[in-house]
Amino acid sequence: MLAKEWNFSNVIFPHWHCYWTGEHSGGSIYCDDNVWQLGPENLIIIAPGTLIESRNRHPFMQLYCHFCLDIPFTTVPPGVYSVKNDSYMMELIHEICNLATHENASKSLLPLEVGTFIYRAVMQLPFDTFVQKPMILPKIKQTVDYLRKNYVQHISNTTLAKKVNMSRNAFLRLFTQEMGCAPQHYLHHLRIEHACLRLRFSRLSIEEIAEETGFNDRYHFSRMFKKFQKNSPAAYRKLMQ
Repeated sequence: MLAKEWNFSNVIFPHWHCYWTGEHSGGSIYCDDNVWQLGPENLIIIAPGTLIESRNRHPFMQLYCHFCLDIPFTTVPPGVYSVKNDSYMMELIHEICNLATHENASKSLLPLEVGTFIYRAVMQLPFDTFVQKPMILPKIKQTVDYLRKNYVQHISNTTLAKKVNMSRNAFLRLFTQEMGCAPQHYLHHLRIEHACLRLRFSRLSIEEIAEETGFNDRYHFSRMFKKFQKNSPAAYRKLMQ
């Protein structure tokens, strides 16, 4: 894909991003006073929740993947990671580009190639990024799975606690200890994650997206979206166009 305008300021994505370009002097990503240059020798992987800026001096061709991962990858802290390409990754990249751009290519192979590419890319993250973290407790994993499947519903902490046979206060302490945030914060994160995808890849109105992602109205949706993403839904959609 040709990146013409790649100048974003103070953007937070709720899902994973992976970027590669076959050109030098293409785009740059800024985070915490550090700069990562896109180029053919490496992949740039951005974890969910990372506040970044990006710049490009001229249009450039890029391969990018936006994707979501489940436990244990939900514990990876925000950050930008640069990983070196090996010969196998370069073969995958060129195969994906060929499948995506040639009309006569077998499109049924594209999801398999992209899935392999994502797996290989994430497995090159630093060893201590997620491997050494303890496994999530079964009751909390059960809660997370339930929230992921039912994020549109209005779910109280009392309801969640009952589903895992715990008192409300004990459940809140355990969930926060395991996930690093309260259940309702995590629920809002899931809703915003799905809202970002709809804002970017659908033509639904902001009111429709608010309803589809479990918010009471556009005002409540916009307030929570700006809290998580540092931009209004309309501004985010404009940035992603």
